[in-house]
Amino acid sequence: MRHIKIVFIISGLFVSSLGIAKDSIAFQKCIKQLGASASLGPSCYIDEANRYKAESDKIFKKLSAQIPKKDKNSLTLYRSSIVNQLKICDLQYSAYYQWGKDKISNATVADIMAGECIYQIRKNEYRDMKNLLCIPNDSCNN
Repeated sequence: MRHIKIVFIISGLFVSSLGIAKDSIAFQKCIKQLGASASLGPSCYIDEANRYKAESDKIFKKLSAQIPKKDKNSLTLYRSSIVNQLKICDLQYSAYYQWGKDKISNATVADIMAGECIYQIRKNEYRDMKNLLCIPNDSCNN
């Protein structure tokens, strides 16, 4: 099941922009090494999530300069909602590591799950921001 998830995640990265594609190669290499060392897992996901966030931040600045003043508040609210969405990752970490009878004794598994959660949210944020940037100019092929 984990391999299927990883293949799905990696294949989804190819749809991303060229700026992210270079980083995706590093991500793929990192994920391949997970079999040898699970301790790499959290950093693989977090590093890639941080790259998506940085790209989203750049797009946010471009959009803020382009969109009408009345829509800037909605854009800011959307970015705030991402911060709220990230709270589920903390809950997932707690659920995997601290809750119930069958607590996971290895924090690395919980760290990987939380990292993957953050990664997915940041990846979706990037996709949404990129789509917003493309709409007025009909300039993207996604």
